[in-house]
Amino acid sequence: MPKRKGDEMAGSEPANAPRRSTRQRKTLESASESPASEIEAKEEPSKSAGTEPTAPTAGESRMSSGRHLTIVEKTGDLFSAPANTVLFHACNCRGHWGHGIAAVFKKRYPKADKLSNDHCNKINKINKDDLPGTAQLIPPQKGDKDKHFIGCLFTSKSYGKTKDKPPAILRNTGTAITDLMRQVVEWNEGRTEGRIKAIWTCKINSGLFNVPWEETKKVMERAELPKGDFPLEIVCMSREE
Repeated sequence: MPKRKGDEMAGSEPANAPRRSTRQRKTLESASESPASEIEAKEEPSKSAGTEPTAPTAGESRMSSGRHLTIVEKTGDLFSAPANTVLFHACNCRGHWGHGIAAVFKKRYPKADKLSNDHCNKINKINKDDLPGTAQLIPPQKGDKDKHFIGCLFTSKSYGKTKDKPPAILRNTGTAITDLMRQVVEWNEGRTEGRIKAIWTCKINSGLFNVPWEETKKVMERAELPKGDFPLEIVCMSREE
């Protein structure tokens, strides 16, 4: 089968600008039938130049695990993943799943598409700068044929001609990966059933966002990871040539 180019929604680009000071609520969205609850993002303490480092807060203690992700590339069907697997893709911050692999996600997981759109609209009404570089973890929804979690990495503010440039997309990818893994840890914590057992993706950013896959892969492998229970191996699926 021809290799599908592009595993993300329409466009987004991060700029090598300094990190935002505004921190957003990162929510674990789910429909009323889903057991997921809203999870509030932990604030990172600001560090002023020339000051002594302070003791880590509870939020900080959950980060900087010293571990790194391993990306295992395979050929096959991304959507053949077993139950309780996270399937994540790169998304624009407008909640539009209209092109590329995002359109396939929309067709297979219509409830997740609506939840992601609602999430984007909610955050954008408060501050449009809060969404880039974050992630959304959507649990399996009632009626889904495949019990997959959907992960949305918000790597570009927009899509098409107004997508972000590659440096910004890569910066956003790194922090979004960190955020996604944090949410996986929080989902798995204390659960005996319905735990996330695997994480699969495609060659995100490489299609409509036009970022070379190898550059995205390096960012993912170097991303800061939280402490806690989550898969350290990510399976990247590509369709056969």
